[in-house]
Amino acid sequence: KDPISHAQPVAWPENRLHKWVDIEGTTQHASLWLAFQLPDVSQSYAKQPFDYIDWVLSYKGVNSMFYVLRDVLAWAHGLGTSADQTSAGTTFTLTLSLTDAGRDRPEFVLDVVFAYLARLQRQGVDAALHQSIADAGALSWQWSPPSSPVSTSSGLAERMTRIPINDLLWGDSVERQVDHELAKSLLDLLTPSNVRIGFVDPRKLEKGMPRGNVPGPQETKVLKHYGVIYAVRDLDDVFPDASSRWSSWAKTEVGVSTLEDEIKQRLHDVTFSSGATVLPKAPDPIRGLPQESDISVKLAAAKDPAAGVTEDTEASASDVKFGFPPECVAEAKKVLGDAVVGTGLPDVWYRQGWRSNAPKFSPRISISVLIRPLQPEDLPEKTPADSIRMSVYSRLLGEEIDTPLADLGPKGGGWGLATSLNGLSISFGGLPNALDETVAKVLEQYHTKATLPTASKRFARVVQDFREALSSYSGMPISYAIADRNLLLTKGDHSRDDLLQELNKLPFESTAQALQDLILSKPLHLAALAMGNIEEKEVVRIVEATARNVPQLSSNSAGTSEQQDQLHVERITPIVKLSKPVELRKHNPRPGDPNDAVVVSIVAGVATVEKRVVLGLLGQMMHRVAFGELRTRMQLGYVVNAGEVQLSNVLGISCVVQGTK
Repeated sequence: KDPISHAQPVAWPENRLHKWVDIEGTTQHASLWLAFQLPDVSQSYAKQPFDYIDWVLSYKGVNSMFYVLRDVLAWAHGLGTSADQTSAGTTFTLTLSLTDAGRDRPEFVLDVVFAYLARLQRQGVDAALHQSIADAGALSWQWSPPSSPVSTSSGLAERMTRIPINDLLWGDSVERQVDHELAKSLLDLLTPSNVRIGFVDPRKLEKGMPRGNVPGPQETKVLKHYGVIYAVRDLDDVFPDASSRWSSWAKTEVGVSTLEDEIKQRLHDVTFSSGATVLPKAPDPIRGLPQESDISVKLAAAKDPAAGVTEDTEASASDVKFGFPPECVAEAKKVLGDAVVGTGLPDVWYRQGWRSNAPKFSPRISISVLIRPLQPEDLPEKTPADSIRMSVYSRLLGEEIDTPLADLGPKGGGWGLATSLNGLSISFGGLPNALDETVAKVLEQYHTKATLPTASKRFARVVQDFREALSSYSGMPISYAIADRNLLLTKGDHSRDDLLQELNKLPFESTAQALQDLILSKPLHLAALAMGNIEEKEVVRIVEATARNVPQLSSNSAGTSEQQDQLHVERITPIVKLSKPVELRKHNPRPGDPNDAVVVSIVAGVATVEKRVVLGLLGQMMHRVAFGELRTRMQLGYVVNAGEVQLSNVLGISCVVQGTK
């Protein structure tokens, strides 16, 4: 039986499209929402046409739309897409999180977006790229980890309403029929005449009052029940010539260079690198995808503990179910000796294979390398200046390397590179076929980008992002009360005010040296953990390659053996040991918010197996009692919760209430 269709009457007729909606935001971040109305293609589940559109719009590699808006023009710091499909039609949404500069130039931001869409529409669907996207999706689905029972059953139940039973498992995940024409027909509908654009801006929305280069509306309205102030206008009433200009770009026969010159002329008062492109380029096909037949599961099964059980040995139930714990690799100490000679021997731990309740073994690999400073017991606590300096550095380093590494994920590679006052963390993972390329490219990016050679142009934007995050309170009051509780108990945490004060006087030159000054200039210790479908000798090789890209491991001496005995790695964040009850009272940080928030916590001490069991059971009982008594009977607040909490390795019991009573 054919599914019921709600395509008629049309949900979004022409008179409700081509609109501009001003919205007064409730947070400090501005955003643009472009909602395109497209036909229902839910029955084309085997073709997955939005996979191609999503990829070309949300791709984050060099010269992508995200790259141009974030790194070249500094107008956006986030980009996302979504497709809401129903039988009444599909709403495809492109969301841009704007910087202050982008908030003041929404028309110019849209110039870049529609110029890129015009370029995509004129060149048509790239058949090789489309096929590679389908192949990458199939690869990801084939080797994805199992979902939870609840997620699996609910997903299958929903798909049973619209997908034949034989296709339920893959129906929403695999593009088995690559249809270039269908993708092209949907891409051609991403036009100014078929869009509703929402402009969310925290600045006050008033009649006749402009916001940036957006003229003020003639009238405003208040959304019933929600209190949101908004105004709806025709797109041409806001930007009179923009719609015709954007539409002409998709139809004209002028070359790409002419189109880019026109955009640059419109951006004559905007500062950007002379050689940079402002017209995004479609991504190239994904090259080097491993074939299904190339992926072998050589070491997927860890050694079976039960197989080695004799009368003289006994394997625990957890060992039989999950496998033996990782073992220290003795060979690593020999091989890595000269790479870490200045700071003592490394700790490299390895566990072969995966064990799980999945019906298939996983070929995936996970390798994490952590390089941490050795420090004396009496080392003073890190200052707010150190904390914010390292946080900004970590964000800038991430933006330095994420664009060149954008293609690793679709090939089955995974990576992570993070810095903090606790050290430098580098991780690799994914499918074995992609591991060598992933390791080589990540280490190359770290080696060339650790000093932030191109980050100065992004520094002001990133600092402003931090400033907004530290000075805005868009969450519920209870979240800030819990954060203050944690601040009181945890070593190394700092208040928002202290961090904001240091942020306002932070120079780029100092930030660029944060990793070297705060971590790598000290004696260092290397630890690594590897698990999965990889041999032990390969683990040692990859850890050695990582160590050699951090030359400070071999050059920073920890001193004599006696001096080394005075140094240690801080493996666990210390928690304050309370000697008496402590009470903190603060004003609600949200201006005009009538709610109060109360957090009552009892610290039980360092975690043990016995305490975990007892507090876990007690927490479940407390949750029911607190909800029934404080919320249902006494009605003290609409947010009530209670249960076990953990800070570092310390357990406790906590109860929270938020409300106006």
